[in-house]
Amino acid sequence: MNTTSTGGSTTTTSAPKKMRDFVKKHGFPSSGGRAKLGPCISRIQRGQFCYQRCNDRDLRTFVKDSGITVPEGTKLTSKRTCVDLLEADDKERTLYGFMDLPPELRATIYGRYMATNPQNLRCPVQPPVICASRLLRTEALPVFYESHTFDIHLHRRGWGSELRFTPQATDFIYGLSNNNCATILSLRFIITGLSTPDSVALSFEKDKDQLFTIRCGLKGEPRTAEQEADCQRRSTNVVNKVDKAMERIIDRDGKARLRVDDLPMLRSAIETGWREEQGVQP
Repeated sequence: MNTTSTGGSTTTTSAPKKMRDFVKKHGFPSSGGRAKLGPCISRIQRGQFCYQRCNDRDLRTFVKDSGITVPEGTKLTSKRTCVDLLEADDKERTLYGFMDLPPELRATIYGRYMATNPQNLRCPVQPPVICASRLLRTEALPVFYESHTFDIHLHRRGWGSELRFTPQATDFIYGLSNNNCATILSLRFIITGLSTPDSVALSFEKDKDQLFTIRCGLKGEPRTAEQEADCQRRSTNVVNKVDKAMERIIDRDGKARLRVDDLPMLRSAIETGWREEQGVQP
């Protein structure tokens, strides 16, 4: 909680609950106001370590092993002192010589770095490595979007209601640029809240000929042959509607390059196909 004084009066401003929950979820101290939680969120987004979780002995070891120059007269007896030194050192560290490597080798390194993530990502945050420089961002972001399947979740709350993007899916879409969206090779709409035994996955995969293959099936395992056959029967109209939407996208410039505005259009095509198959009037 922050306290500020204005014109002789004192006002108190607490940090939003979402900030506190986000920081707490990642193991950082969640007390204090915006001024204290802001740096924690910055470290989380960069994938940096939470030193506050360590004991005093470990922190002193980290300082010595990192080769940090301790100011004259400073003693490593305070946990706060050790944490401040380590966090300041993190801000100064760079990948010396990395950008001197050949572009092909840097691309290989990006690929190995992205491979440490799960293959399927639900509303992901861009990797912290892209914050290092503008050139690194330009090189690494396409590798990120080409290397994963991105899950976008749609949900229907009741019979006859429209399919809506979940809040996480909306955040992901609004965070995309058209350039990033165009590099996505694998996309999956996960549809829940339907009259099916489980959620349905509608997958888009771009092949070497720059064409998207559209598949629809039940999400999860194991599945019986009867369930899979029923899902395929029920989803035929959905796939046809989406296929026509993809044809319009390809006709736009002759390539299967998605734009951000295409994602709501595909959602609409999925909903129209599902409503028609179920006999539900819009």
